Formats: sequence, structure tokens, C-alpha cells
Amino acid sequence: MLYGAIARPPVHGGSVVDFDASEALAMPGVVKAKAIRAGVVVLADSYWRAQKARDKLKITWDRGANAGVSSEQFYSDYRAWLRRRDVG
Repeated sequence: MLYGAIARPPVHGGSVVDFDASEALAMPGVVKAKAIRAGVVVLADSYWRAQKARDKLKITWDRGANAGVSSEQFYSDYRAWLRRRDVG
């Protein structure tokens, strides 16, 4: 059985431009690293090894349309939207 650990983009809507998995693939038990729609997945013979290998990935992200959006800005915009709709 293989276990996977996914490195996800730092922002919603982000995607992988490129990644270097050489350090991860050199670790014992690590079988594969692959770009997927949700980020980069590392497959290994245990979940612990998959997680540790994921931390060794060097990923270049395209932050996409939400690159400049922070949680603070999101909540501020949401509160303003609620006020305009007289909700809560």
C-alpha cells in the first residue's frame, strides 16, 4: 500500500509552475512525486515518510488571480457585503 501527502498552493486558485523532488525522492520509502491539479503529491510506503518527503519539495507556485488577497482582506470584504445586505 502507498500513502500520499499533498503540498497545496499557498492561495486558493494557485497552481504548480515547476517543482524539484530530488531530495524527496532520495528519501527511504518514497516512490513518486507528481504534479496534480491540487498541488504536488508525494507517494511513499508510509504516511509519515510521505509527509516528511512533502516537506522537502521545492515548488514554484503561480499564485493566480488571488495572489494579492489576504484573509484580512477577505473578512473585511465579507463584512462590508453583509452590511450592504442588512444581514447580521
